[in-house]
Amino acid sequence: FLLPLYPYMLRHGTLTWLAALHAVSGSGDVELAGCQQEFDERFQSTWFHLSTMVTRFTPPDHRPNWFWEKALRETEFKEPDYGDEWLHRMFQQAHQAITACSIHGGRYWEANVDTPGLLAALSPRDKDEFIGRLNAAWKGLLRKQRPGEEVMYEIPRELRTSMCLPYSCESSDAINFTPRLITAKNMDGHPDNLPWAPGHVTVYELLPWEDLDIDVAILGVAHCGTRSLRQNLDQHPDIVFADESGVSDYFFAEDIGHRLLPLRSQVEEFNAKMQAAA
Repeated sequence: FLLPLYPYMLRHGTLTWLAALHAVSGSGDVELAGCQQEFDERFQSTWFHLSTMVTRFTPPDHRPNWFWEKALRETEFKEPDYGDEWLHRMFQQAHQAITACSIHGGRYWEANVDTPGLLAALSPRDKDEFIGRLNAAWKGLLRKQRPGEEVMYEIPRELRTSMCLPYSCESSDAINFTPRLITAKNMDGHPDNLPWAPGHVTVYELLPWEDLDIDVAILGVAHCGTRSLRQNLDQHPDIVFADESGVSDYFFAEDIGHRLLPLRSQVEEFNAKMQAAA
């Protein structure tokens, strides 16, 4: 349901805010800076401003109220309307971010932090500091307290962020930069002081929707004739489907149904199926 929005966005000029491509010309040897150096030199001017976009849509019922209250404060929406306009805006922002990231010579990544695992690995003092800074930054974070008992917080099971990094950076670099991006976006204080424990971050490279090798998607619901339409089209020699089983393909409904940007692994898997079918 996300893919058809992309042509609409292009027709209505949603990419006009992108910065101009910075071209460097000249002769002689060019010394390529390492990932860390490139990241540090352009963190405030480029990488940070193109990072921390929402890359996966979560249905409202799957998030606590404080999450949506915080999200609303960061957009122009004044009422919690999670309809098509809300989804379109999130899709638009994600596409703008990954396009601008590519223009500036970067690649886009998604990072997921296992919050329970991270907190379990921290010392009691560091755990309290981590939760305190998270709670201070997310002013809507629910807090439960009973007289004479320990203060209990409703902590999300996963902290998710996205980041635009120099093209030379790999997945290991994205893991190392995750605390800094989470701090810069969601917490007060210097990132070097953020209590952290390695081994609780998973990162994935993201790609734009147009990298999918697809021309048309037929969308349907149960018992509406989608399978019959597919079977009839499949008889044409110039039409191929990614799923050759002859039944409905649930790739867009299940594998990437809630994604605002697809994973590189998902794009490569889908394109490989299309090439095999051709």
